[in-house]
Amino acid sequence: MTPEKELLRALEMGKVCLHPAGTMPGLTCDIENPAAMKMLMSFKLRPTGKPFIGLISDLDQAFQFWRPMSKVWRDALKAVWPGHLTVIHGAEKVSFPLGEGQTLALRMPIFSPRDQWMNEVLSQLKVPLPSTSVNRSGEAPAATWKEALAFGKAHGIFVPALTHDPEFSGTPSTVIQILDDQSYRVLRKGGFDLEVLGDFKLAEKP
Repeated sequence: MTPEKELLRALEMGKVCLHPAGTMPGLTCDIENPAAMKMLMSFKLRPTGKPFIGLISDLDQAFQFWRPMSKVWRDALKAVWPGHLTVIHGAEKVSFPLGEGQTLALRMPIFSPRDQWMNEVLSQLKVPLPSTSVNRSGEAPAATWKEALAFGKAHGIFVPALTHDPEFSGTPSTVIQILDDQSYRVLRKGGFDLEVLGDFKLAEKP
């Protein structure tokens, strides 16, 4: 069975799963399965109500789940995604844990050539794939697949069978939030060069 079919089947079975996330290893489960979500939260010791980043395979998915946005932002995201940039924007009705103000954080990851199978996983899902770092809340996240495997083994987490160790950028994504006036605020600095957004005349607010 291919890795994508393995992972999709494990999600359907309600398992918490380890997966490549481009920047570093990630943990996920079926967002619409309460038992799986409860299990994931228990592994992470994650505070209730803390929103997840959702991973998507193409820009049309983002526009499906977000409220309408300006053409300049649509053009900017077409230029910079896939990339190490997580974008928070107002959400349309979607079965996904939302952030403050009914917002949804999405990212289209850059996967290494041998990890492109993850795009097939993302494209098969009806909602974004929830992703969180491989660690207990407050501890340093796993930066390598070897570290992630150790966490997975300790907690009985499903791991897709791979013939290689996934590659990661090693730096978390930059997180920004689009504001009502179409400017943006940086919530976390990471592996994305924000100067690129300046080419689209998009302004940063403190």
